[in-house]
Amino acid sequence: MIKENTAASLRAKFEVDDLDPRLEALDLMTSFHCTIRFLEFFQAAILDPQQRERSIADVYTGFLVSLGEISTADDLPSCWSGQPPGANERQAMRNLRMPMGLGALAAYLSMNLARGKEIVSTRIPDRCDDETLAAWSIDKFEELEDTRPAKPTVATILTRLRNAISHHQFKLRVRSRDQTTGDFRDDVYATFLDHSTQSTFYARASFRTLELLMEKLRMAEYDFHQCPRFEGDAYDHVALKTYVESCFSHFARGYKRHKIGFHDLKRLDPESEYQVMVQSGTIELSRSDMCKYAARFSVNGEPSALHYIDIPFLDPHTRGYITMLGEPCLVGDNPIDWMLHNARSPLYQLDRQIKEMLETVLAETV
Repeated sequence: MIKENTAASLRAKFEVDDLDPRLEALDLMTSFHCTIRFLEFFQAAILDPQQRERSIADVYTGFLVSLGEISTADDLPSCWSGQPPGANERQAMRNLRMPMGLGALAAYLSMNLARGKEIVSTRIPDRCDDETLAAWSIDKFEELEDTRPAKPTVATILTRLRNAISHHQFKLRVRSRDQTTGDFRDDVYATFLDHSTQSTFYARASFRTLELLMEKLRMAEYDFHQCPRFEGDAYDHVALKTYVESCFSHFARGYKRHKIGFHDLKRLDPESEYQVMVQSGTIELSRSDMCKYAARFSVNGEPSALHYIDIPFLDPHTRGYITMLGEPCLVGDNPIDWMLHNARSPLYQLDRQIKEMLETVLAETV
């Protein structure tokens, strides 16, 4: 829920600590110093070739030992040690959950919300309608207040959250709970404060809500750069053409804000195909199993120049092979993997090909 408020009242709300300080002591990594040690310990294990084969449990056990939290076998939970539950089993089980302690969660927010926002900044909608706020889980925030009268957009909210994290103006707290049951993250919430001379922003949300928001940021980036999974009979040419067409539709979604749309792929007849090859100066004399298609786009509802792409023809009579430039190529049991990742395939780096077409259409509109 989005409210208006004064800068002083929002700052006062952020500075109030209504929890017993002993609840914070339940976490091993509340301090910034401990968070840095956590990151350094794990990064060292990742970067050291001799440590890369170690399990996460083994690395984390070493981290707990370095903190002095594990000094005897009883400090290891039975599910790790393989021994019967010891005298300190309850504490040992709490140790097991602490890889996602408050300090680790703070580092997680810094990497996946603050840095993530910068990576996908151009993909974040600058809108504040209810549907967009719900799509980005903003509607799940417990509190969201700004001294500016205008309703903040998703892009503005993420910028303010990024600012709060970057300036260390955020807090993680644990609600009162039974520490022996459930997931630690279920009872963690965060408060954020971003203050400037122009305005003050305050937000409060559960960590689960923030996870949804971070996942949306991740999908905003990776959905754009990765082709959808292929579904269907790999040796059905119609299914392959439909898949490539769905990839065009998938990547074109990011250009709707520029009034660019994708319509369809239309196979060229032999005469048209020959004319396209003559105009491009790439008449291929040796045989390849592929068909040429025209990709049809529009700008502001008006047709734009055609772009062309070759789609391999999969012959069920030569299953497992495809001919490229007169030479047989083994595509194996997963021909789609070969199509998308082999440099000899006309669909190699299909996502890049489609993006280059869309960028060309966009450039032609300027």
